[in-house]
Amino acid sequence: MANTYTWDFPALEAYVEHTDAQDPANTEANVVYNVHYRYTASVTVDGKNYTATTVNIQPLDVEDLSAFSSFADLTAAVVEGWVEAAMGAETVQGMKDSLDAELLSAITPTTITLTLPS
Repeated sequence: MANTYTWDFPALEAYVEHTDAQDPANTEANVVYNVHYRYTASVTVDGKNYTATTVNIQPLDVEDLSAFSSFADLTAAVVEGWVEAAMGAETVQGMKDSLDAELLSAITPTTITLTLPS
């Protein structure tokens, strides 16, 4: 059973204009500083689909705009790279581990809810 992981970026918060702290002569438009994300793990077991999702916001460091990408040139792959770099590999792995545990719990539950008969 191999889990599949996907990113979704439903919203990006951006400064209308932002000046590079390293080069005050450099001001850019639509500078993304917060990425709203959903990170989903999914797997199919015995024909049944299971998913687990975490939702959060990842702030980005926008003090240095030397590698700035214009909003028109952004793709999901570029934003994914930013988010993973800002989080760090350990945090991304921690999210995967947490989602994996949630999937495992759904596939092989260790608790159930029972009701007394009337």
